[in-house]
Amino acid sequence: MIKQKPWETKITVKLSEDDFSQTIKIVKANMLFILKTGISHRALNHLKRLAAFNNPEFYKAQAMRMPIFKIPRIISCSDETEEYLCLPRGCEADLQAFFEELKVLLMN
Repeated sequence: MIKQKPWETKITVKLSEDDFSQTIKIVKANMLFILKTGISHRALNHLKRLAAFNNPEFYKAQAMRMPIFKIPRIISCSDETEEYLCLPRGCEADLQAFFEELKVLLMN
């Protein structure tokens, strides 16, 4: 049995069907626009993480003991308006797999 290292812990958020309405409306344009009505805040945060990644420049500067206060640790490619959460189109496969796992219908 491989023990998990304390610095590699991943926060697992247990989302359920209660965090979403029965159907989610997605509009494909220059980005994937997901209508926010009927989606809980923690589910929206999880969707935003689909379009975020670690910044290698942050870790490079940190390893060289350089100042890192102006370098973001995580780069997010998502955007948000009052009505929509906007994700890059490259997240479409992950988004579909995520909603299929939770058995939520997608409307285009």
